[in-house]
Amino acid sequence: LARIETVSAAKPDAALFAARGALERALGNIAAAKTSVRRALSLDARSSLALAEAVEIALAEKDYPGALEHARRLLK
Repeated sequence: LARIETVSAAKPDAALFAARGALERALGNIAAAKTSVRRALSLDARSSLALAEAVEIALAEKDYPGALEHARRLLK
């Protein structure tokens, strides 16, 4: 995680922030994961990695309407 933080600070990239969000979610830090995924989507609103992670986060929070919304964006 520290390496991803260093790289993402030096060169912001949607894929890196999406990966960071996935790692944060896996470690149980949903709030940090949401922040990373939001940052990824601000860099690239169509990032399939970020949208897929947004679906996973919404499912983890039992936010089924949110998961469906992100899934629909992913499939466009």
